Amino acid sequence: MLVLIMVGCTPALFAQGPLSFGELKSAYEAGVKSGASDYEAALRSAAEKYTAEMSDLADELQKLGDLGSVIWIKEELDRFGAMGVIAEKSLAPKPAPMRTMQLRYIEQRREADALKSKKIAALSYVYLGKLDKLVQKYTNLGQKDWASKINVEIERVKSSTAFMSAISAINRVGGESTLPVNVKAKVVQGNVALAEKGAFVIAENNGFSMIDGDRENYTARSGYAWARAPAKFMISLPEAHMLSRLRIQFMDSDGSAYQYKVSTSLDAESWQPLVDRSSGVWTGLQEHKFQARAVQDIQIEGLFNSRGPHFCIVEVEAYCE
Repeated sequence: MLVLIMVGCTPALFAQGPLSFGELKSAYEAGVKSGASDYEAALRSAAEKYTAEMSDLADELQKLGDLGSVIWIKEELDRFGAMGVIAEKSLAPKPAPMRTMQLRYIEQRREADALKSKKIAALSYVYLGKLDKLVQKYTNLGQKDWASKINVEIERVKSSTAFMSAISAINRVGGESTLPVNVKAKVVQGNVALAEKGAFVIAENNGFSMIDGDRENYTARSGYAWARAPAKFMISLPEAHMLSRLRIQFMDSDGSAYQYKVSTSLDAESWQPLVDRSSGVWTGLQEHKFQARAVQDIQIEGLFNSRGPHFCIVEVEAYCE
């Protein structure tokens, strides 16, 4: 099983005989760079296909006289070109072909993430295994300085962004890996539920607003995500975090009061209840403190709005402290 995961890794790390520490390190760094390059190429291919399909659709709609949709597509492509991602606000209900293309691009992006993660994780474990043998060798020879230097390199790799991200991604998608993975949830200062930090939203309308970092600038007509209640909003963090505080800013410009539930997950499938406010009156900024738990996905179930059928969330903030 592990051999299949290794396909495409740098040959120097597998095909050659014993290598010096410097050669091993160079081969590993080249492999990580290659994995990142393959990932970027896959994303470019998906992006080119997405923009071409959207452009073709715009041409067809223009012929049919649907200028409103043509203008929307132009705005979507301008935003996509600037950000390199599809903002969740663009997933608001539109003609079915548009939504299909958007979801197809998102799926292709996830596939590229998974391939890069498997490649880098497999490469890292082979490299760490070879380093471990070098440590044993130098320890047996009494060369403690060299053994110490290589131990430092082992810790550097284990704590590197590339390695940690790869292992986290494999755990998240339930990969077939049999690697001895034991990665703890991260503890990071500040709000981690931000688009600029890699958070992702699934919401019916304008979901990007929930993670843009702005919970001040909103009105009764703009600046928030919304859906017809009952509705679910989900925020996925790029990695598991040990959360202990959650803040939810509801749209209250018109005096709306809400009822809702919050649950968390590590795989977007098995959900653990966190907050139950299915009764009472809750408005404005709501803060929830709780015993720290490992979280990668946050789901808010909007149950009721006292002022109308729509459940409206301005911002969600998640903290580890």
